[in-house]
Amino acid sequence: IGMENYPFTELHQLRDPIGGWYFRDAVDILGFDVDTALERALRFSRARCRTPMQWTAAPQAGFTDGQPWLPVHPNHREGISVAAQRHDPGSLLTWYRTLMALRRSHPAIAIGDYRPLSTEAEPVLVFERLTDTDRVVVAVNFTAASHDVDEPDGLTATIGAGERIAPYDVRVWTT
Repeated sequence: IGMENYPFTELHQLRDPIGGWYFRDAVDILGFDVDTALERALRFSRARCRTPMQWTAAPQAGFTDGQPWLPVHPNHREGISVAAQRHDPGSLLTWYRTLMALRRSHPAIAIGDYRPLSTEAEPVLVFERLTDTDRVVVAVNFTAASHDVDEPDGLTATIGAGERIAPYDVRVWTT
């Protein structure tokens, strides 16, 4: 759903032993001043990405009626929640559900042989996954420019369509 790292500001918020160890070692062993050590401990702590799942815009993001171990990111009230994305066709949640359904319906994605169809010099990565009964071709544009893509013969456009692939976009064709 695109949850972001929590913006911790104080060491006690982390509740992460590794963050605490990092802070102490940064001061005691590496000789960092307290402010620099704190900034780094907050930035590198595992706790930033371990906050409660954001189910709704309700208090505690619908995760609990009690007090969670770590704080809930305030952006759960701004659309970064399962409830806000559940019926949005352009949401990250819908995108992941689409990819999971694709994987379930096409065994080649999970168990098929991998074969590159593009070279390293080409701006769009194109590859296929193949079994005896299933074929999936994927094109991924990792660049900031649109590029032409050749649609594979005998396959159906499953994700995306058209002769051009937008910046940072993907196309998938299946049997």
